[in-house]
Amino acid sequence: GLTEAMESTPDDTPLVIIEGAFKTAWLYQHEIQSAVSTLTSNVSDEQACLLISTGRPIVLCFDGHADARDAMQRAAMKLYERTYVRITRLPEGREPDDLSGDELRALLPFLF
Repeated sequence: GLTEAMESTPDDTPLVIIEGAFKTAWLYQHEIQSAVSTLTSNVSDEQACLLISTGRPIVLCFDGHADARDAMQRAAMKLYERTYVRITRLPEGREPDDLSGDELRALLPFLF
């Protein structure tokens, strides 16, 4: 979904990085068209390079579980020296596609 996110949003819109493809569709339905899935909680070196090459700010928005938070920290370490990275913590046990549109807007107000 990286190409779609880049084509459907202004150049300065942060990319919201999430873990699953279906979660991307959920965010898109709630007006977050810059959502991109890694398809796993790990960001590979190749994915990190692709994200950095976009020149966009990066928002990591993984699930609200301890292992996902650890994965976000590892991803941030791969990205932060070469691009702007923001970590968005979901409530414990919640996933992006568990959140309503209002909850997503409250969590990511800078996108609206």
